[in-house]
This record gives sequence, structure tokens and C-alpha cells, in this order.
Amino acid sequence: MANVIITGGSRGIGAAAVTQFAAKGHRVFFLYEKNHTAAQAVAEKTGATALCCDVSDGAAVTAAFQKIGDVDILICNAGI
Repeated sequence: MANVIITGGSRGIGAAAVTQFAAKGHRVFFLYEKNHTAAQAVAEKTGATALCCDVSDGAAVTAAFQKIGDVDILICNAGI
């Protein structure tokens, strides 16, 4: 089981990636910025952990990664 982080995971391609990795039994974290409702829905559907984070803010990204620990797979999907 891998630790997977997906940026922009609350909708579209990111949400699809969250769904696929979670279905395979991986421990999935996804970052999102604004849409709390969509993020909550993805988290409830998949069991993944949603973390609100502006990926253009280096300090916010560092703080998010400190909560997660080791990273095995990183998918940079957020559009900035």
C-alpha cells in the first residue's frame, strides 16, 4: 500500500485519480483549495483524506506534506 498525494483532487481528473488509487487500497491524500463541498463528497465516497491547501503557497504545501509523512506517489494535477 502506497501513500499517494494528488493535488487538485476534488473534481475532474484529480477526483478520478483519487477514486482509482483508493479503490486499489492505497492511502490517498488529496489537496484542494476552494470547493469544500466537492472535496467532502470525494473524501466520503473514497475514504481518502482531503486537505485544504493553496499549492501556490510554499508554506501551505510544506505544512500539508508534514501532516502526510512519506510520499510514494505524487500526482501534480492542480491547475494554477
